[in-house]
Amino acid sequence: EVNGTTIVSEDASQVDLSLCDEVSDNLETSFDENLQAQSTFVITNSTFNDYFTGGELNDKVDAGSTLDFQGTFNGPDYKVNITKPVNIISSTHDALFNATGKTLSSGGCFHISSDGSGTNVSDIKFLNSAFYVTNAANIVIDNISMVANASGIGQGTGFMCIQSGSRYVTIKNSYFENGGTGSSMVVIGYSDYCLFDSNEVYMSGGSGNSVYLTTFVSSGHNLPTGNIISNNYIHGKQSGFCIPLVVVGNDNVIYNNTINYTGPSGISNQYYSPAPSNTTYTNNVLIGGCAFTAGVDSYISHNSVEGSLNAGTNSYVLQNDVGGTIAAGANCTVTENKMKSLSLSKPNVVVDN
Repeated sequence: EVNGTTIVSEDASQVDLSLCDEVSDNLETSFDENLQAQSTFVITNSTFNDYFTGGELNDKVDAGSTLDFQGTFNGPDYKVNITKPVNIISSTHDALFNATGKTLSSGGCFHISSDGSGTNVSDIKFLNSAFYVTNAANIVIDNISMVANASGIGQGTGFMCIQSGSRYVTIKNSYFENGGTGSSMVVIGYSDYCLFDSNEVYMSGGSGNSVYLTTFVSSGHNLPTGNIISNNYIHGKQSGFCIPLVVVGNDNVIYNNTINYTGPSGISNQYYSPAPSNTTYTNNVLIGGCAFTAGVDSYISHNSVEGSLNAGTNSYVLQNDVGGTIAAGANCTVTENKMKSLSLSKPNVVVDN
């Protein structure tokens, strides 16, 4: 229905609703949680150098060991490079890495490198410290907290950065806050089949893009593919250079996220890049008036958007509730939506609303 007028087309039956049902079946990515039980090492700021040499795990730690971090680790002397598959926990729930490093290139941060594939991290807090996963696979990061408010933290990369061909990295049940770094928060660059699920992302100060699928970080052989961004709450202050969720690549899923943002754009394609392709956007809620821009060949269904919705070419736009205008590109099917107005500036659009 558009301003009280019903527009009908016989071709709306072309819509494939089965894509929406497939989203829930793909929310859990495959990763390895089968580390063999080895020794448990309690690591404090006084025992840190017993197990790390120059920030890298030494021979005292075998693959499969548990590293139980306890207490506060202040400054770059406590930079970490995980080069073996280990379990990282804090049984006392008080492990805090504070100002361990702004970026990977600056010489200090918390880092899981390729040889650390298979590592699990849980219950660790980070303050003004960057965390990188580089060309690693089968990583699970659960219930961490990352807060940054100092300039330069994550500069050029984001302060939680999955990069350089990483695969099957899960980040879940975690909290991220940007208090004015100007950097992005959670960045997935040239990495595939990652899951970012059930997290809170808060912009309390000037922020770059909040959750960012990108090709502007590191390098890789293909566009970010098969990543899932689901069940997250992204909210906070408007910044002139912040978009809460940016998408690039192929076959990604954006599912059941809530974005509360008063800036002009809530979900967007990466600028100066090919539009994302074959992306599924379902059950997302955008409030605060921000717009929603989807890629090409997309499935856009059951979203609630206070602002406008822009659909790329060859997309299905189904059963969305849009407070502003739906603008449909060429060869789109637009059916059973509620909207203030409809813009059909391109040819061959099938409409049934």
